[in-house]
Amino acid sequence: TEEAMLECRIQRTHQPIRCHVKRIGQNLLSIKPVFPLRAVADGQVCVFYDDRECLGGGEVQHVISTLEY
Repeated sequence: TEEAMLECRIQRTHQPIRCHVKRIGQNLLSIKPVFPLRAVADGQVCVFYDDRECLGGGEVQHVISTLEY
């Protein structure tokens, strides 16, 4: 599996946050933010950054938990 620490932004009004990104399939990623997030929902778009460079993004398919670790 491929893993990286990146910044991600799920809501355009929120600042990007650090997250652990892990590839779990050819077209699927598992995202674990460093700090809990509020108001993340299926269908939102998550965009990934490495410093200021936009790496791409995709639709949130399934939220397991946003406030518990």
